[in-house]
Amino acid sequence: MPIPSGDDTHKLIRALGRAGFKMAQIFIAMAHVVDRSIRHLYRCIQVAFCGVLPAMSLSKTPPLERPWHTTSLVHISRWRLDCPSSQVWDLLSSPEHWPQWWQQLSRVDILKPSGASDCTTHALLHWRSQMGLSCRVHCQTTRCEQDAHGRGEIESHAQGCFQGMGLWVIEPYSIRGVDITYRWEVRLHKPWMRLFAPALRGLLSWNHFNVMQAGAQGMARQLGCHSPLVSNWSGGVR
Repeated sequence: MPIPSGDDTHKLIRALGRAGFKMAQIFIAMAHVVDRSIRHLYRCIQVAFCGVLPAMSLSKTPPLERPWHTTSLVHISRWRLDCPSSQVWDLLSSPEHWPQWWQQLSRVDILKPSGASDCTTHALLHWRSQMGLSCRVHCQTTRCEQDAHGRGEIESHAQGCFQGMGLWVIEPYSIRGVDITYRWEVRLHKPWMRLFAPALRGLLSWNHFNVMQAGAQGMARQLGCHSPLVSNWSGGVR
């Protein structure tokens, strides 16, 4: 039996990766179909037993009346960059410029610009996932604080595909070095996401951390830093 060469092995790995990616896309497309079917069935049941269509949409139905569990995600990423914290602060406090260095962010629409005395902003972020799906998230910055030592925090509330909060923490560890921690704690909003959340736990974490990895690398390039050190933690789906 012939032994495959290194090139053949690499081709096989790439082919398996493409096949896995296609299977993930098919699975998510099927999830969308199931989501629509559940919505239709829910409305049919409402008509059959209540005689009228519900006034509220399915996404606004009280949690105890939903046919699936409410799920949440807790993801934490930490980037270490060799650059001053002031440069990182300027970049993170200006979301309208994020698409210039964050590859998965296709567009940012500023719905309400920040005031002259603070950095609170209401923006609509258009994300592209590693799986080829798009997601729009409304982010409203509710708090941004920076002290004289360069430590800062930027907190925002999210609505859209996900609902919850995100928190950036900027901590200098030297004159030209900074640790950036991002905590993303949200609930899954789309019904198909909630329905398949236990099965999609690994896929959701993988996608989020790939987006964060791209963000760290994009920020390093934008600021002219060395390649960042990135660490990730996940609280999974509950």
